[in-house]
Amino acid sequence: MAKRPNNINTKETTKADASMIIPIVLIMIAVLLLFYFRSIIATIYLIGTVLLSYFSALGLGWIILHYGFNMNERQGFIPLCAFVFIVAVGEDYNIIMISSIWRKSNEMSLVNAVWEGVAETGGITTSAMISSSPSW
Repeated sequence: MAKRPNNINTKETTKADASMIIPIVLIMIAVLLLFYFRSIIATIYLIGTVLLSYFSALGLGWIILHYGFNMNERQGFIPLCAFVFIVAVGEDYNIIMISSIWRKSNEMSLVNAVWEGVAETGGITTSAMISSSPSW
């Protein structure tokens, strides 16, 4: 029996892991968001924005690797690792900002609540993002 290359084994294992991990993570986040916001619409928007960020990052990363570094394939573990990190970090920052907007929307118009909520949490999320990024 011939040995298969390691990258095929890694690709198959990562694909199997991703098909299990991604739905579980999304379901857990959706349940937590439903309990926190008590709104299906808010939950859909929050998960949707993080998924949009994830797919945008994958697409941009592929463009950079393909056209910038002339690589035809990406490593099999990149999509799964990117999903875990982008969803974990992105959802936290979304919750901070949307919580502020949600509270303020009871006191003022939604447009004003968005302006004030983003202004209030923008510095917090930016400094948290900077402090959590690796120091090169």
